[in-house]
Amino acid sequence: GKTTQDHRCDRCSQLHEDWTHVVQCPPKHNTDNQQKSLDTLRTTFSELEIAARMITLILSGITQGLKQESISCPFDAPSPTDLIASLHIRAFYDQTMIGWDHLLCGRLANSWFIAHSEYAQQRHLPSQYQSSTIGPKMVQAC
Repeated sequence: GKTTQDHRCDRCSQLHEDWTHVVQCPPKHNTDNQQKSLDTLRTTFSELEIAARMITLILSGITQGLKQESISCPFDAPSPTDLIASLHIRAFYDQTMIGWDHLLCGRLANSWFIAHSEYAQQRHLPSQYQSSTIGPKMVQAC
């Protein structure tokens, strides 16, 4: 948000506004903006042919982080034979270790790209949907 000379948040007047505060500022209009941003992110990721499970995991992690909740995976442990689901869950926990606030700064766990590469390969998606191509777009979208 816009800051004043003393770096006070213009929405709630907290001193020393930083990136974490910008995404967690409690006023109602900020919650509306957060939802619009999450909806935009969902749409962008869908257009990039990101797996629905991966989108759900990312949005769930962001939402839990914004609410300052304890982070928990929204899916049960996958079958050991479901490689893509296992890679998605691994990426979720890797991002949790890095921090969901870091994802919002464009710092995605490398395991998201590994999971997407496997998904794209198994779905025989065209090269324009490979991680090497869409990875930068994912980072930019965040």
